[in-house]
Parts: sequence; structure tokens; C-alpha cells
Amino acid sequence: MQPPILQHNALLAMEPIQICASELFAPYEYDPLDREAQEIRLLTLLPGAFSSEIRLCLDITPFTKQHVLEFEAVSYAWGSLDNPGNIFIESKSGRRTLAVTQNLAEALAYLRFEDKPRILWID
Repeated sequence: MQPPILQHNALLAMEPIQICASELFAPYEYDPLDREAQEIRLLTLLPGAFSSEIRLCLDITPFTKQHVLEFEAVSYAWGSLDNPGNIFIESKSGRRTLAVTQNLAEALAYLRFEDKPRILWID
């Protein structure tokens, strides 16, 4: 059946379409923290090469004497919101995008391991 092959070749000859990554995924919306439950939000920085997109998971968990957590804390200067960088939040409901300052996006690239996740709390 030749027509499907012709259609495939026709698609290959088309001009490439440029789509911004932030247009592919819905924006991430933070779930509120429960102060009474002493919740904090931890970021699991997923492994990847230095130049690959920043992917992470965000989890809300209590931080109490009874529920001790292991994580690394990162404090950074917020910087300008002009020209933000995009990071990608992975969750059960799908992938979302979050615009962050360029200095945070760059810091996450340097903090990321290539072969294992890293759990961070970021102020």
C-alpha cells in the first residue's frame, strides 16, 4: 500500500515546526502545605546529563521529630524573573512545566547527578 509511505515521506519533507517546551505541558500549580501537620515540600532532582532538561518530582511530607527526613538544603538568591528557565515536574497526573529564575535552573543542572536522584529542600 503505497499511499501511507507517500504520506510519511511528505511529512518528512515539511518544514520543522518550532514549539516551545513550555507549550507542550500545562503549568505546574503548587499544592498548599498544611502548617498544622508541619509539612514541607521536597524536590527529588531526577538524574540526567548536565545539558539535558531539568526533571524533578515534588513531594509534600511532614517534618517532625517523629518523621525525620534526609535531604540537602539549598539557599540561593532569587534573581530576576526576566528570561525564566523551565523545569519539568513529573507526577502521577503527568508532566507539568514550572518557570524558575535562570540562576535556579542553572544551579539544578550543576547539582544533578547523572546516575541517581538527589533530594533537596530549596528555600
